[in-house]
Amino acid sequence: VTYVQELAQRTASPKHSVLLVNKADYLPRSLRLLWARYFTKQGIDFIFFSANNEQLRQQRHDDAAQQTADDQLRAAAEQLRRDPQEPHAHEDHTPEEDVAARSRPTDDDRE
Repeated sequence: VTYVQELAQRTASPKHSVLLVNKADYLPRSLRLLWARYFTKQGIDFIFFSANNEQLRQQRHDDAAQQTADDQLRAAAEQLRRDPQEPHAHEDHTPEEDVAARSRPTDDDRE
């Protein structure tokens, strides 16, 4: 009886253990397969983990997100170049100034 099983019996709360094999990137694939077979035969739930590989995976994800943002920015800039009538593409004032100008009464409003 393992400590986790003993604790589960004492607390009447089912517990589940998982063996975390850290730094798995240091094991060749062939050894990971042998260990996986052994753990499976023994009824041991396990996870091979590598912080280094996880960091690389996260970096690829971040790079892809940055690339997407860059692509969207380039597409928006290209749209502005193709459609010079797009608001604020070549104007000297800010959108806030444009809103303020539109909210001022015109001569037509005063009549």
